[in-house]
Amino acid sequence: MRKLCTPFGKFWLTADDSLVDFTLVDVTKTAIADMQKQDLAYNLEKAYILVPHLPENFIELTLQLCANFEVCSQEPIDVVSDEYFCGEMWARKNYVFAAAVRVDNGELDEYGTASEIELPSYYKVPAKFRDKLSFKLAYKQLDDFLTVEKSKFCDLSLDFAMNMTN
Repeated sequence: MRKLCTPFGKFWLTADDSLVDFTLVDVTKTAIADMQKQDLAYNLEKAYILVPHLPENFIELTLQLCANFEVCSQEPIDVVSDEYFCGEMWARKNYVFAAAVRVDNGELDEYGTASEIELPSYYKVPAKFRDKLSFKLAYKQLDDFLTVEKSKFCDLSLDFAMNMTN
């Protein structure tokens, strides 16, 4: 796959500024089932993992999630992060979305960062980690997002979706 189309924009991956294909893994049903097992009443529209098809040879790689809109001009909501992912959450066109890179609380932590446009990226990753790199993207309708003001607690549905693995 070259681009992922969502209701609020398109996303793609670049490796050293060149467009790269990726495998799209839909983990929506698994994420919802996982939340239900924990008695969480969250809803989620979509949750994906983007696994890049990287060039055969590289010494160090800069791998970025890109979009057809300026993310830095969108309303930031929160950071989504734990020992396995690192990213942020934004509001755009009546949706809330989270995007993150996979990290492992060890080897990949120093390579995960935000790109110039604020989306998650990997910076100068050695080739030995090529099979461990992936991106996560999840979203839901803004009206379905339970803010602290609306419900007295924080909606963690997109955070839970980031925990899904491929």
